Amino acid sequence: MVRAQNSSNALNNRLSAHANYAKFEINDWIIPKLEIREDDQVLDIACGNGKQLIPISETINDSGSITGLDISKDLLDEIEANVERNNVFLKNESMEKIGNEFEDAKFDLILCCFGLYYSKDYKKTINDIYDKLKEGGRCFVCGPIKRNNKELTDIHETFEKLPEEYNMHNNFMEEKALPYFETLFGEVKTDIFENPVTFPSKDELLRYWKSYTLFEKEEQNKFEKVIEGIFARENKFITKKVVMGISARK
Repeated sequence: MVRAQNSSNALNNRLSAHANYAKFEINDWIIPKLEIREDDQVLDIACGNGKQLIPISETINDSGSITGLDISKDLLDEIEANVERNNVFLKNESMEKIGNEFEDAKFDLILCCFGLYYSKDYKKTINDIYDKLKEGGRCFVCGPIKRNNKELTDIHETFEKLPEEYNMHNNFMEEKALPYFETLFGEVKTDIFENPVTFPSKDELLRYWKSYTLFEKEEQNKFEKVIEGIFARENKFITKKVVMGISARK
């Protein structure tokens, strides 16, 4: 089976769809939860093309810094092309290497948005987050939960079972991340963010699906046939992104 890859193109296509068709801007939910101070030392794990990193870099001053870590050199190159600040540092490495890459560093804030479920050893990654926080430091991670994109998955399930990777991602925050955070951190809070995304045309929905974990090239004709009927009846398609945020303090 040919599925969508976790590539820079796929990520940018998803971000573009959310920017154009989502009811809310997710950073309006994320950024206030970070409680950023001007002199914070920040680590952004799986920072992608800087969706959170760039606005954070504009909040902190020269006494603070933000380091972005990502396995994709292409995405880090996008950040470098869009940021001209001396307090931004970028590292091209996997999240499993946090302990090695930042051996002597400590941070006031560590965040990981829509990335922790890609870790090959999530317990080690969460332990590294804990170890690299200063005393009293805080962290924020977020990702989808079971109700995420239910309207889209209902379409997919008319012709194919949901991919194992998709189910793993949507179960991760509640079943794995949250319980493990609670074993390490004394203060753990959760919050749910719901964001309807309204696609105005079949082509836009198809473009989004092709960039998503659900995509299977062999099933494209079946998917297109289903959504043709939806747009013929309703002239739009609405799916709801449902995300859990975990805030913790050391």
